[in-house]
Amino acid sequence: MKNLTFFLTLLITPLAQAKNDEKVYLTWHQVHEDSSALAEKVKDKGPFEGVVAIARGGYIPAIIIAHKLGIKKVVSFSISSYNTKNKQHKLKIYSDFKDFKGRWLVVDELVDSGKTLEKIKTYLPKSVFVVVYAKPKGSKTTDFYTKKVAQNTWLVFPWELS
Repeated sequence: MKNLTFFLTLLITPLAQAKNDEKVYLTWHQVHEDSSALAEKVKDKGPFEGVVAIARGGYIPAIIIAHKLGIKKVVSFSISSYNTKNKQHKLKIYSDFKDFKGRWLVVDELVDSGKTLEKIKTYLPKSVFVVVYAKPKGSKTTDFYTKKVAQNTWLVFPWELS
């Protein structure tokens, strides 16, 4: 019963009401609904060459959005600004932008500081940048997002649970 109460609390507590330094555990359903809402926001902003999923967190929202928009070309780009202790560090790029020409829909699950999106914008300046969840410091680096989250809230995505 305790687990059920916790789960129901997650479903009805808006992310904007999360307290600072609080972990918020997202459900698969929440991520799907919020990614679908993001697809609705950008459906008339194309055409796009395709969808760029920012690895690793952007994979699932990108696929949901691509399905909703009927976009078949989905590619990934790998860039990281976190180390193993969940602290931001210098950006590491693991992919090459040489094949990314034109206007893309670039999708990530979360924008925190905005450094990742700022770096990618230097390579894809014509593209539209979207995230499912935006923290205040990074929200200006994205064109669209579904929900705003307190800066010190740590979101735990369902694919991160072990």
